[in-house]
Amino acid sequence: MDLIVMQKNQWNGQKIIKDRNIEFLRNLKRKIQIKIDSVNIMMVHGSPRDPVSEYIFQSTSDSTLKSFLES
Repeated sequence: MDLIVMQKNQWNGQKIIKDRNIEFLRNLKRKIQIKIDSVNIMMVHGSPRDPVSEYIFQSTSDSTLKSFLES
């Protein structure tokens, strides 16, 4: 287990996520893309640019959202 995961997995010295759950999360796909009819759908945890560490908020600008579609 890497140091960052270990640090994020501590709350007041107590473990939040069990090791087996961390392993499960590590093995998930970073993104899933499907097509339904003629619509392309991409599913990510955060943003398509960085599905793990970058998030999309209500305040995310339209130009930033458009840049995700171009990449």
